[in-house]
Amino acid sequence: MINTKKIAIVLASVLSITSLSTDSHEISLSDENLELIRSEEMEVESDLGIQTDNTRIYLKEGAIWATRDINTIEPDMKVTVNNESVVKSGNLKEDMNFSVKTNYGYYVKKWKLSIYRGDDINLMEPIKIIEGEKLYNNMDIKWDGVSKDYDLRGGRQLLFRLVALDEEGNMDITTTGVVDLVKKETDFTMEDFGESKENKRTFGEANLMRHNIPVNSGMVKFYGTNLVGVDKVIIGEEEYTVEDEKLFAEEYLPTDRYFIPLEVVYEEG
Repeated sequence: MINTKKIAIVLASVLSITSLSTDSHEISLSDENLELIRSEEMEVESDLGIQTDNTRIYLKEGAIWATRDINTIEPDMKVTVNNESVVKSGNLKEDMNFSVKTNYGYYVKKWKLSIYRGDDINLMEPIKIIEGEKLYNNMDIKWDGVSKDYDLRGGRQLLFRLVALDEEGNMDITTTGVVDLVKKETDFTMEDFGESKENKRTFGEANLMRHNIPVNSGMVKFYGTNLVGVDKVIIGEEEYTVEDEKLFAEEYLPTDRYFIPLEVVYEEG
């Protein structure tokens, strides 16, 4: 049976992370130069200097902590999909799987993935629009090939683009990605069209092109070391795999004080 441990991380202000608590761990930062940090589970006591920009928890083996990077970090958004899709009798052999990766999904309140005919170079009439509200930092968007007024045939192309909006209506847009429709799978690798960088179209990939959504708090980074027996860590609604007993994750998070639930999932046994 998989064992899990749920924890709550408390973040506060644009420059600091002030406290963290669990059923068996408590860490609180004060204005004193030194403070006592105690772990009931490990029964370890130590004097540490005050930390105003990070917090830490101790598991049975290993530790997880968070820091806020006050340096400006470039927001990132990327959509990838297989650069060719097999068509049989007018239908996709397999669903198209658009994998989205971003580092500021918290700010996105609405998103729209639009798919176009290959000859619709001005992206005027999408044959399919897939919409949602929550954009996770790592998520998949699937399309079964069903569309309006368009026959899928080998030898044709499809274009795709992702649009994201925040609660104020600010809009971010990716470049245009390209997918080849084929009758059978090939090993041929396509290169990009060689257009200008801003309007570049790339096979199987679309990257952030226009960024207007404010991300006004910088990057919060989560670290974990010596996480013996831990399979994955769920931070908020994002899931991160632990590799070689280490964890690294980063997210843009807003100002003000708020809780981030953290769940540690152990391997069987």
